[in-house]
Amino acid sequence: MTQDYGDKFKDQSNLQSEVISIIKEQYDKVQEIYRIKSKNLMEAIEKSGKKLNKVDQRRSLELSGYFEDLKLLEKKVGFYENYISKLKKLVEQDAKRMLKRLREENDRLAEGQENEHGIPGIQPNQMYGGIP
Repeated sequence: MTQDYGDKFKDQSNLQSEVISIIKEQYDKVQEIYRIKSKNLMEAIEKSGKKLNKVDQRRSLELSGYFEDLKLLEKKVGFYENYISKLKKLVEQDAKRMLKRLREENDRLAEGQENEHGIPGIQPNQMYGGIP
């Protein structure tokens, strides 16, 4: 009987050892699966991080380009504002000169002198056939 108990105990011990070895194998397989998944996730995170850095760098370059474009446009607008104000002053000066010349010519014509084209002026009393 003791022998039977010893054999039973030995059989149970061997069975337990087999179960433990199976559990260890399954654990190792599961651990390997998770190690692979973890590695794949780390690679994906690294790729995403690199991609994000590239996008951020491109965005930064685009923004700096836009700021440079804005500065250039501001300079152009300033240049054209100055140019327009100078042109406006020149037009005003020309208008004043033309008005002055027209007044002078009108005064000469009113006095009966010839205009710059050699056409004699009409005296005020000669208008409408000499009727005062």
